[in-house]
Amino acid sequence: MQATVSDSTPAPIRDFTGFEIERGEAGTDTWSVVLHQGYNPRLGVATATVCDPLPTDGHTYEYRARSYDAAGNYSPYSEIRAMTMSAG
Repeated sequence: MQATVSDSTPAPIRDFTGFEIERGEAGTDTWSVVLHQGYNPRLGVATATVCDPLPTDGHTYEYRARSYDAAGNYSPYSEIRAMTMSAG
């Protein structure tokens, strides 16, 4: 599974310096960080991509993302997106 997050806020006013993507199994409240990556806040559009090998167990996994700043403050989470891999 590949997930990409991007920040298109104009560079002069962008105050975040990185992205974090988390994965959790649907129906649970347990999340694991699968990407924690900084970026150059001066770029026009900042992006980060994670390739996450999901288990083929037929379970549904959810992903959410947020950005952070140099002081360690985090934005609210994005909308949750789900993915199910066939059992095999």
